[in-house]
Amino acid sequence: MQPTDPKRISNRVKRLSQQKTLAQGAPLTYKSSVSAACEASGLELWPIELWPTQRAWRYFFVTPAFKEWHAKHLPQLSPTKQFGELSVQSQFRQEWESFSNGFPFDADDELKRLKPIEECVWEIKSDDLRILGWFPARDYFIAHIGKLKEELLEYDDYKPHIDEIVAYRKTLITTLPDHVYGGYPNVITDRPIR
Repeated sequence: MQPTDPKRISNRVKRLSQQKTLAQGAPLTYKSSVSAACEASGLELWPIELWPTQRAWRYFFVTPAFKEWHAKHLPQLSPTKQFGELSVQSQFRQEWESFSNGFPFDADDELKRLKPIEECVWEIKSDDLRILGWFPARDYFIAHIGKLKEELLEYDDYKPHIDEIVAYRKTLITTLPDHVYGGYPNVITDRPIR
């Protein structure tokens, strides 16, 4: 038997080590650690359908309370006569997909930070629907409460929901960032338009 060429062994070992490194994946990035913290906190990522070469631009997580509201109450809601073209369910899907795809939002018209601003609670708005939650990190939204627009006309209508969200945030694991301070550019980035 001929001895194996040492150069050949080195190349084979090198290829194996590269394959093993690729198979194990790269170390966690900031975004993947935020996703892991969300999932460890019992929050569920709601991904959108994408082409194989696409990836989500932003991430939409839901709390168990929002998931229950979505399953039980959202299907029963009716659109107002003024904006009757889309069902409330379609309005939700449109906002959720637009958010996840990274489409720009109009500040205050479609994405608004609620007062008191130091609580950092946000709403995503459609014609008939309000989705209340917060951003634990840029481009990560956690939906906690869904309401019809007509249920949230005055500041006093928002206050108990803001308090509920702030209290819920305090129950989550400590590795999940509490919330992002600041306005629109601090909480989301828009997908570049080509």
